[in-house]
Amino acid sequence: MFNKTLCLMLALFTTIGVVTNADAVGASDVTLVGQKYGSMEMVRVDDCEGLTEAWELDCTASAKPGDFGLSFPAAPFDLQKGKVYTLSFYAKLSDVFDTITVSIDSDSGKKTAGFTYQLSGQWTQIFVPFKATGQEARITMTLGGEPQKVYVGGLRVEASGVPFEETKSGYYMVESDGWETVVIDWDQGMGIGECTDVIANGEYIYAITKRALHVFKTNGRGEDPTLVKSTEPYGDLRQMSMTDDKKAIVATARANEVYVFDISDPENPVVASRIDSIEAATGIDVQGKYCYIADRSYGVDIFDISDIYNPVMVSNIPAGESQDCKVYDGYLYIGIWGARKVRICDVRDVDNPKIIGDIQLRGRGDGVNIKDGILYAATGHMEDWEPQSTSQGYGNGNGMEIYDVRDPRKPVLLSRVRTDGQMYCSYPDIWRVSVAGDYAYLSSTYNGIYVYDTTDKRLPRRVAHIDVVTEKGEPGYADLKRKSTWVYPFDTEKVRNGALIDCDVQDGTMYIANTSNDLYVLHGKDYLAEATDENDSTVFPGQDYSGTYYTNDLAAMGFKNPKLFKPGSQVWSSARYGDYTYVASGSDGIYVIDDDMNVISQYPSNDITNDIQIVGNRIYAAENTAGLCIYEIDEASPEKITLKGTYKQGVMPIVEVAPSPDARYALVQTGNVSALLDVSDIEHPTLYKRFPYTMVYQNQMTRECAQDRYLMIYTPYSKTVVCDFGEDGSYEKPEIHTSWKINSSKHRVGGLAADGDFVLAMVGDSVCRFDPSNEEVYKMPLGSNPDLQLFQVKGVHGKPSVIGDYVFVADRMSGDLSILKLSEDRSEPPVLVKEATFKGNPARATAVGERVYLPLGYGGLASFDMAGLSSED
Repeated sequence: MFNKTLCLMLALFTTIGVVTNADAVGASDVTLVGQKYGSMEMVRVDDCEGLTEAWELDCTASAKPGDFGLSFPAAPFDLQKGKVYTLSFYAKLSDVFDTITVSIDSDSGKKTAGFTYQLSGQWTQIFVPFKATGQEARITMTLGGEPQKVYVGGLRVEASGVPFEETKSGYYMVESDGWETVVIDWDQGMGIGECTDVIANGEYIYAITKRALHVFKTNGRGEDPTLVKSTEPYGDLRQMSMTDDKKAIVATARANEVYVFDISDPENPVVASRIDSIEAATGIDVQGKYCYIADRSYGVDIFDISDIYNPVMVSNIPAGESQDCKVYDGYLYIGIWGARKVRICDVRDVDNPKIIGDIQLRGRGDGVNIKDGILYAATGHMEDWEPQSTSQGYGNGNGMEIYDVRDPRKPVLLSRVRTDGQMYCSYPDIWRVSVAGDYAYLSSTYNGIYVYDTTDKRLPRRVAHIDVVTEKGEPGYADLKRKSTWVYPFDTEKVRNGALIDCDVQDGTMYIANTSNDLYVLHGKDYLAEATDENDSTVFPGQDYSGTYYTNDLAAMGFKNPKLFKPGSQVWSSARYGDYTYVASGSDGIYVIDDDMNVISQYPSNDITNDIQIVGNRIYAAENTAGLCIYEIDEASPEKITLKGTYKQGVMPIVEVAPSPDARYALVQTGNVSALLDVSDIEHPTLYKRFPYTMVYQNQMTRECAQDRYLMIYTPYSKTVVCDFGEDGSYEKPEIHTSWKINSSKHRVGGLAADGDFVLAMVGDSVCRFDPSNEEVYKMPLGSNPDLQLFQVKGVHGKPSVIGDYVFVADRMSGDLSILKLSEDRSEPPVLVKEATFKGNPARATAVGERVYLPLGYGGLASFDMAGLSSED
């Protein structure tokens, strides 16, 4: 492949406006870094289009990263301060995975720019953008230190001519190096709509779209798939997993939670049950009797689904922002998004799952897969911690990492691969990987699907890149670049690629989930395996469990006269009418209980009951896909309730509700946005106004009205809605303000609560109070706003509830409850008087007289005395 020749000169070019051959650097100017570790010489190249020769860096002894490489002066390029340049080069490994670190240094040795790049065994051109400081003296390129031959050539430094954000950056594998591009026409889909996941199971293919489950039947080896069933709409279906006996499918649906489908009749799936996940159900895996649900920020839930009609919550792993998970040999591997990790948990004892370690990724974590003790982790978006569009890692973290996890406590990195070009947009932020024999299939949204031959796990080879494409003027085309910070690996003004987020292979056929459009089928490629590998675990979680995970000794935790209602379902909230407490109990519906926590009556709801509020004798219940349900309490027999009216918008889930002072309106969270409903006619509620501000998850609104007139709902990265109903609801129509951006980059709001005439907000690790009628408040974010009180309370995070002179700050994610004592006139900083950590997910507290009621999720509903919370009581 290489014919070694002695080269007298390395050509380095600088370009300003047009390409020129000026400023060539003599061979004597290129120096070897780390001579004791190996040698360097120029060799002939005949397998890389556009490249005829390259430096061969022969590392013959193990070196530390940064000890071995090459270096050359920057002076010939006349780098001008403030201008943007691109350093580009070709590189290729010979034996094992390694990295190359580019460092642009000043005379004093200070690094002015640089980045560490992942190298491949196939020729790849790498582009390194940088803004010159005028102090650049040398450019150094050093390897990770693996003993092998590494080839580097085609070095160029060019003036960009465009801003940093528009300058070419990242990885571009040379297409002539043994792989093919496959382009599927946009109009070749199967006609079911936006597909989010697919499972091939013998002659049946199961695919989910954002609303339904579809069943196809094939005519042998994937030929002529025919649609035989599409279910009714269900919800925001995201990902699915099949039980070992192939008789059930469990599908996550974000805020719509989880659906369990009985497919014992493979052509007629039916909903067997609903699973009430702790938060937005995202990733999923099923092994044996257990189902593992990745709950976004709330970790992973473990359910027993041995009876698919009656799932049982077993435990939860508070692992952080969990996107996907897979269990293997008694250990659970979780793709952690924002922290860029794979978190490893020991789940052999499902009563006591334990986090045992992390793998730090070079991109945001999501899809994981394990085969033969080898972990494949899909990554996306950013390759470095700094998510700024002026960093070299911006949009270059899309790819896959391979680890040896045969000893899960000591994972070993084997290799990393990268997709071509930059890609970053806020949605879909999904990337998955499946494995079949010696092939790994990386589904990387707008990057397409990359197929790798992983026979050599330390140096995978790309064999194919698959895209679904439409051009401008053709059906399906849209310019995707709606924000200046979004980048795509294609020209969005000319073409649109599909967001390919999953695939499955069977009988030499690939089934492709394109969440932009449809399900696609690909045949006739030798890298399409006979079947995706089954889980080959030999060690399994224990089949018996005690069910004691959600156990809290309230008295031992210091609560006075505690009582606990623990129905087995998840308790989201509670409200009071007369002598009874009405409990939103997830999949169990609504319970009516007395002060001793005895069940007086139960009302199964039409779907999962996520919230409950009472005004007068009317119950306002957020019942997920069943919508907002309004019940009337029988005043003579308050244990009896009657459904009077429902607001429902398709399968869009309603998960939280806050009525106006006179209950003519109700502010609701619907999906990941919010809306104001007109509920003055309880039998026929209607939509009054929908608010499109996204990133609304849970408990982001005030539950009660400040000054008996203001309700608010905030969004972390968008506008805050302020609804003014007038004093005691006197306005005929509410005044709605949506101009306030409540957050700043350094101060994120954790929750809002009414505090008499004021609103109290948790902002970072501070408590602030403001007058919602003061228009000056709405001109600046809370953390830097002079028109409010701001008191620091370090270590306190969560959703606040103000009860008398106390603030109960509940953090559902961590299980922490912090109780703050407020001064009577609110002029002094709050005092932390009590802390507790629950097995469960504490939510907003309410009070009845001197008793506090605290929902704990699957930990039940706790009640205890206000007395004794502080030393002053």
